Amino acid sequence: MKDGRVLHRLTRKIIGLKEIRYFEHFWMKYLFVLSKENITLMLEWYSQVFQKGERFAELEQSLYFEASPSYFSQPQAPFFMKHFLANPNHSIRLILLLRDPVDRFLSHLRMELQLCLGQMRNYLSKRKQKDSPDMFDNKNYGNMSNVLEGHRSQTRLAYCHCLVRYSFDDLIFLSLKTYPAYNLADATLGESESLTLKEHCTEHTLFQKLHSLLKLGLYANYVTPWLHFFEINKSLLILPSEEFFNNPIYIMTQIEQFLQLPESQWLNQTQWGGIIHKKYNILNTTKNDKLKRLTNKVILSLNT
Repeated sequence: MKDGRVLHRLTRKIIGLKEIRYFEHFWMKYLFVLSKENITLMLEWYSQVFQKGERFAELEQSLYFEASPSYFSQPQAPFFMKHFLANPNHSIRLILLLRDPVDRFLSHLRMELQLCLGQMRNYLSKRKQKDSPDMFDNKNYGNMSNVLEGHRSQTRLAYCHCLVRYSFDDLIFLSLKTYPAYNLADATLGESESLTLKEHCTEHTLFQKLHSLLKLGLYANYVTPWLHFFEINKSLLILPSEEFFNNPIYIMTQIEQFLQLPESQWLNQTQWGGIIHKKYNILNTTKNDKLKRLTNKVILSLNT
């Protein structure tokens, strides 16, 4: 590949959104009811997510994309997409970007920590306000109309209350243990005093969540439903994240060819690199190579 090689860019309007999560089972079951199983209406709703007020039939001259990682692990998502979006007039193409399972797990775990820290800060801030209920006190939900939402908030806060008590490396070691033959306090690195767990910080809840994050790295378990509905390299392109970051020009060329995009304006290698490398690399999350090797070993063992 010659230095300075340039790639195509689109002149058509591009609208992209992240984590719409429209085709998740949680939403689709309610949308079926609300629309009375009217597929056209559901497509109208989907189009309005991108550009409010325009009808689906009026969106022909624009290119739309979304990125919702949660679709990959939901077996019903490819069926919904095929059923609603794939037709002779509106072809769809899917790109699946898979990263190293260990790096994916570390990234997801760090995101969980960040989310929980934010939620705990928000909770503590509200607790300082006058007449703000204690989320850990069941009696405060007795007169609330949305009891289910209160229960979910309680459960989430209890989980976060437990999660944030551990360092990042401690949580990695904890997730690699086999439940229930361990104790949370004993599973830590031992560099500090054992943590006293409050009643809401249960071993089972924390272990289940951490282990579920780990099992998401078993890609073979999740890719099969997608291959059933979408033909690889025709309507589904699978790419390695590492190659995307290490050789962006090559990968972007593959993507443009897969999407059958027309030639127009150009970006050179330096410009593409500047766009791609703005995001931080998860490898900076932990410098503990032993943890990475151990995590990889456990992920492989889960699939045997």
